[in-house]
Amino acid sequence: MSLKDNLVVVEQGGDGYRMTINGLIKLNLTGLKGSKVLVKPNCGRPFPPGSGVVTAPSVVAGVVDYLRDLGAKVTIGESCIMGVNAKEAFQKSGIAEVANERKIPLLDLDEGGGEVISIEGGTVLSQVRVSSKLKEYDFVVTVPVMKTHMHTVVSLGLKNMKGVLWRREKVRFHQLKAPHSVTRGYKELDLAIADLSKAIMPGLSVIDGTIGMEGLGPSAGMPKKVGMVICSINPIAADLIAAYLMGFDPPKIPHLRLIAEGHGLSADLQQFRVNPLRYEELRKTFVPPPEKISFTFPGVRVMERQACSACLSTVLVFLKRHYDQLKSKPLCIFVGRGVKDFARDLSEGALCIGNCALEGTQGGIRISGCPPVASQIWEALMKETA
Repeated sequence: MSLKDNLVVVEQGGDGYRMTINGLIKLNLTGLKGSKVLVKPNCGRPFPPGSGVVTAPSVVAGVVDYLRDLGAKVTIGESCIMGVNAKEAFQKSGIAEVANERKIPLLDLDEGGGEVISIEGGTVLSQVRVSSKLKEYDFVVTVPVMKTHMHTVVSLGLKNMKGVLWRREKVRFHQLKAPHSVTRGYKELDLAIADLSKAIMPGLSVIDGTIGMEGLGPSAGMPKKVGMVICSINPIAADLIAAYLMGFDPPKIPHLRLIAEGHGLSADLQQFRVNPLRYEELRKTFVPPPEKISFTFPGVRVMERQACSACLSTVLVFLKRHYDQLKSKPLCIFVGRGVKDFARDLSEGALCIGNCALEGTQGGIRISGCPPVASQIWEALMKETA
């Protein structure tokens, strides 16, 4: 990884495998012979290829094959969201097949212990707990999906590194509280992602834009066929260019601006070399995530504070599946550890979702889990109204 290398390669057309190989060929990736390399896709949820939720197997295969041709020893690893079995997620995504065909290891980063590492100059974090397996690797490749995110606008290579956090540490990122004098108006989550980048920065970013996701990302949005792959050994540059190609203004995406500034850069795209030169012509327009879920589902009030994307995704899946069956009946949903700050006694019929929301509150229809699944919510609601 070199933040001084400002080349970003954007490949378009053809299948994901060929675009990935063609992009990597243009980068300076010498010196990896004999290195132990961890390839970190976005595979934290059990979704199939083409869903826009998980990294395309063709892109993962391209990364693996190219690195192995350079003489690297490759492992594919992921730490899934709470409640998801990594083996199931790898299998459903098609990534297990990639690994099995090549006889390379698949690693659940939540197996074994966690290890605390210090963060020098962190704003909301002074240390973070990561998978103890991480220290066994010389080089990390982040291979995210090009998609929107309900909390961070976009989820790309640097946000994808949350997937090396150990178990519930991912949830903790959504529950941080800091005074305004510290946050300066930024969300704690954006600051935490920026802090994480000071401790762990991948050496290579390969952003899968074969099929991305727009709208209610990271898992409840709509798949968007983009047909591109973005590669760079400067992960900050890769994310900024990718965000621009998604139709966003990169300096206005808080965690990207914070990360760039934290590493002595800016969010100005003019500092980067992009191949092809006229990459602006490849720009797509992604539907941004809505500011409030209730805007998408009239009659539904989602009272959320400090909720992780796992629980919010469960809420979104529940509403997408069952909203029509609610027959326009008003519904109030509470989710997140912070709801106890403004609603300790919940009204009859209100849904209280997830272990964090259950702590410090009482009343309502209570659904436990970390996270629960959409079917649990529907079953609890039907039982209460029967």
